[in-house]
Amino acid sequence: MTASETPQDTERLYALLPEGALRLHPKPTPTPFYSLYHDLCAGLYEAARTYRGGTMFGFEPHHQRMLGGCQAIDLHPSLSEHELRNALQQVIDEHPAERLKVRWDLCAEPYTSLGTTARMIATATPLQPLPEELRQGGVAVRTTTELVRHDPHTKGSAFAVDRQRIPYPTADNYEPLLVSQDGEILEGAQSNFGCFLDDALHVHLRHALPGITIAAILHLARAAGIPVVEAPIPVERIPDMQEAFLCSSVRNLVPIRKINDHDLPAPHPTSRVSNLIHRYETHARATATRLA
Repeated sequence: MTASETPQDTERLYALLPEGALRLHPKPTPTPFYSLYHDLCAGLYEAARTYRGGTMFGFEPHHQRMLGGCQAIDLHPSLSEHELRNALQQVIDEHPAERLKVRWDLCAEPYTSLGTTARMIATATPLQPLPEELRQGGVAVRTTTELVRHDPHTKGSAFAVDRQRIPYPTADNYEPLLVSQDGEILEGAQSNFGCFLDDALHVHLRHALPGITIAAILHLARAAGIPVVEAPIPVERIPDMQEAFLCSSVRNLVPIRKINDHDLPAPHPTSRVSNLIHRYETHARATATRLA
């Protein structure tokens, strides 16, 4: 952000229309910015980060996941893929920051409370990278059974509001880990979860959101000869975990150093999670493309 820009200049809201993106200026300005979602009608959303040159990694699987959600809840898209790509690229190109978090939402009704007849909106904010001390030393997380994603294969915006019932991030809870009533670790409140058990990468996606990043990680791990086990991860096995991480399209991989009261080995440059971080970030930067 330059000296002449205010937070409102860099925290931007747009209506997404067939003819392109139209910037919106809600009054009063929401504080904090993302509180604007609290009173909006529920729908579907996707979020990703941008890379150099206004590029994005994995737009196509993001779009396919939203279309799958549309079918699941009988919601009709308001834009074609071509129109959506053009509008989102406009949002990205107009922003003064090169690294962005971009979120796009689709609702059954127009977002009239924001002053638009559009059924799709997007927000663009400067990407907040993981602090270096957490990137190097890992984060602490805690498990919870209080949060439930009722349809784990649909990325509903209502859950993005509901998960804020548990205050995070905090020093001892960077992000809650959702645990099923059967005692299985499912995912983070806004990330997928993976861990190394018995020298193999373990993930369990059957009852978790099918993440874009975790899918790429599994592909890269298998290509590197890393054993992969897709099976339930009982919470009782936390003491047996050798390494663990969260991952999402916005934050990439986040190493975990502590789950509840159990300390995991601190991440180091030659650890398996560090290796996955390097492989994924290299792959994402190399294959990120412009949307239009």
